[in-house]
Amino acid sequence: LLVRDINQLLGSAQNTLEGERRLREYVETLEKQTRKEAERDPLTNLLNRRAGERAIAKALKKAKTDDTRCAILLIDLDRFKPINDTYGHEAGDQTLITVSDRLTNTLRKSDIVIRWGGDEFLIMVRQGHSDLQINVVAEKILKALAADIAINDTTRENIGASIGRSLYPEHAIESALLFDLADKAMYRIKRSGRNGYFIHESSDMTN
Repeated sequence: LLVRDINQLLGSAQNTLEGERRLREYVETLEKQTRKEAERDPLTNLLNRRAGERAIAKALKKAKTDDTRCAILLIDLDRFKPINDTYGHEAGDQTLITVSDRLTNTLRKSDIVIRWGGDEFLIMVRQGHSDLQINVVAEKILKALAADIAINDTTRENIGASIGRSLYPEHAIESALLFDLADKAMYRIKRSGRNGYFIHESSDMTN
C-alpha cells in the first residue's frame, strides 16, 4: 500500500506542482509516524525507556536553567506476576494498559510517564508554580492503582504498587544516579511490606 501510494504521488509530482506538494506532505507524515513508533511502547503507548531517558535529560537541563526541582518516581507493580501467571499474558497485557491509563489520568500533562520495562514505570514530576507536592503525588498514584482491575467479566484483582523516589537537585543532578537512588528506595519499600512509597535517604548510598 505504501509503495503504491508513493508511486502514484511520484507520477503526479512529475507533472504538477500539486503532486510535489502532496508527495512532500505524505513523506513528512510518514516520517512523523515512524518517529512516534520508535519513541512509544507498542503496548501502552507511553514513552519507551530510550525516549523517556532523552525526555528526562532535556527536562533536567530546563530545571537547571529555571532553578526548579524535579522528582523521579520508580513504580513496581506488587502483584503483577501472579496475575500474569494465573490468567495468562493477555490478562497481563490488559493490566499494564489499565495501569498506564490510570497513571496518565492521575498526573499532569507536564509530567513524564515512561514504560520503564516489564511491570515497572518511571515518572518525572516537575515543579510547577508551587513547590513539589511529592507526597501528594505518590498518594494519588497509590490510590489510583489500589482500585481493582477487571481481569475478565467475572474476575477482578488488586495489584498495588511500591514507589521509590529521588529528588533533583537534593539527591543528585545526574539522571542515571537519580534512577539508581529511586530504584534503591523502591526496594526498601518492597522489603518493608509493599504497597507504599519511600524516598531516598543518604544511608541508601552505602546499601
